[in-house]
Amino acid sequence: MSVWESWITEQLFNGVLNRVDQICEVEVSKLEDQALRDAQKHHATQTTPQAITETAGIPTGIAADIELQIIKRRKRQALTGEDLA
Repeated sequence: MSVWESWITEQLFNGVLNRVDQICEVEVSKLEDQALRDAQKHHATQTTPQAITETAGIPTGIAADIELQIIKRRKRQALTGEDLA
């Protein structure tokens, strides 16, 4: 095989690989978008915190003392207008 034939074959192969990469990228993007939409739907429908037995013993949500601190900070921010981040 000559140098030119090798180069042409390599270019054709690279073109095919680029197209396969693009197809995979589109599919992954679609899957990510769907997973994000599903997660948002799940979060929107879940209004009450799950029981600790439903989360395999892993606590989720915000503890009552931290929630109280958040409320206080938001009130203070609303009164003063300062950024408390």
